[in-house]
Amino acid sequence: MIVSIAKTFLWLISITYFSIFAIPFLLYLSFCYFNYIFSSLMGLEIFYNENIEYEKTIIISNHQSLFDILIAFIFQVYNNRIYEFCLKKTISFFPGIGWWCRIMLFPILSRTKKDIEKLRNHNTRNSILIYPEGTRLSEKKYQDSISFSKKNNIPLSNYSLIPKSKGCITLLENKNIESLTFSFIFYYNSNHRLINFFGNFNFPEKVYIYNKSYLKKDLDLSPEVFKEFLQKEFYNINSIIPIIKENTHKLDVQTNLKTKLILVLVLVFSFLVIKIDFIFKFYLKNKEEGIYTN
Repeated sequence: MIVSIAKTFLWLISITYFSIFAIPFLLYLSFCYFNYIFSSLMGLEIFYNENIEYEKTIIISNHQSLFDILIAFIFQVYNNRIYEFCLKKTISFFPGIGWWCRIMLFPILSRTKKDIEKLRNHNTRNSILIYPEGTRLSEKKYQDSISFSKKNNIPLSNYSLIPKSKGCITLLENKNIESLTFSFIFYYNSNHRLINFFGNFNFPEKVYIYNKSYLKKDLDLSPEVFKEFLQKEFYNINSIIPIIKENTHKLDVQTNLKTKLILVLVLVFSFLVIKIDFIFKFYLKNKEEGIYTN
């Protein structure tokens, strides 16, 4: 337990550290690649059934944990494409990762009525990732969803909350978007057991991702029809879990030499900045004590 939590905090601290030093050079994909390298060294393995083939797609995912975005960063460098996150305003202030989301002009939401209009006016040629559950999965939130689903006769998966459709429909109105991809993510511990309510800081040893794509032209985007379609896809998570291990293969990021060299250069630069800062402070301290005199 202690080792698992320690690995989690080491991962978060390291990715925050590198992301901050990568900002002055605008090295977004190198930051994503560092995330992949470091998480792999920590023992993380990612498996998926099929790749996200379309360049301009709305990616709809279940929201399991704080690791969801970190895993999405890895898929970006794997596909060499930018996936913009729809994220809460508070997350955008998080050092490093949140700052990158602001720099890359990702849609930042405040959970108000203005969010739909903001999504409608968000003009981009990149794919966009949205979590229609609106929040991370937890025991309490799941119990609330059970009550709401029974009251309104809505199908509910054992592993997700009830998704909301308005944001998804609004994003699909973008003329540059050509498809919709469901990307469901599941975490397993070292004993290969599914971590259902991931409301803790244990490090996930294995991550399984199930992708399924639809062309936008084949979808009915009328509000009620699409809402039922979205709820059904999330409910189908129940049938994905039993077969997820049999229909996936391990993700292995192969990036170009340029990205690797940039990664090394940023690491060296950040080390030198810290070392120079330490030496300078050491000099000032000793000068005040009279060790360095003319």
